[in-house]
Amino acid sequence: MRMSAAAAALLLGAPSAFAADAPTPLQGAPTQRSLLALDTSRLDNTALVMVAGYARPGDGGGGLFLWQPQSTESTGGVFVLVPDNGGQTGRWIRQGQADRVAPEIAGASGNGTSDDQPAFSRLIAASRKRGAFTIALTPGRHYYAATTLDLSVGAPGLAMAGPASPRVALHSGAGSVPDTRLELNAAEGASVKLGAGQVLQDVLVWRHGLAYAPTSLADVRSEVQNCLKKMAPTGN
Repeated sequence: MRMSAAAAALLLGAPSAFAADAPTPLQGAPTQRSLLALDTSRLDNTALVMVAGYARPGDGGGGLFLWQPQSTESTGGVFVLVPDNGGQTGRWIRQGQADRVAPEIAGASGNGTSDDQPAFSRLIAASRKRGAFTIALTPGRHYYAATTLDLSVGAPGLAMAGPASPRVALHSGAGSVPDTRLELNAAEGASVKLGAGQVLQDVLVWRHGLAYAPTSLADVRSEVQNCLKKMAPTGN
């Protein structure tokens, strides 16, 4: 099978795939930041750029973007992006938009330490412009929200889903289901707010900083009760 030099360079991650002096219909950029820094003055509406990641290549936040020089679509910072040298017109449009999107495309790291609340907020805001979709948590990642995750300000029907039922994960043994969870800063009263038609499906909600892994549903219920006690207001 033969391929163009530009396509080969893209697959190999070579800088020539996105050389500014010779724009090609198919280009590459290592991160979303580098995509926004591209000189769009020489691009037409056939320019496609494959981004390797949000903050770094391979972090799960990459995707294919199409340059639309006449677009004035409002930006949500997720599906529609404004370049650094952009004005009133010209947008990068994420391609292949599905009903299920990963938090990483909005900048979530899922490492259990960095605050992923800003990424979730970008997705929630984007839903108001785009309509409801499902935020699909990536298997094996721990998403940390330092403050309340308010889905209710997003589109009706906006949902969040994990890769497998927590009940299945607890009963099937370690390693059979990736340990994926949403960690909340319970000490600061962080919670999840849902609005009309919104659901959490198969999401294991975890107290941030909890050291041990529960081995049964009874352990989970006990931890939930402890969190509720910490979050309950105290009398003066």
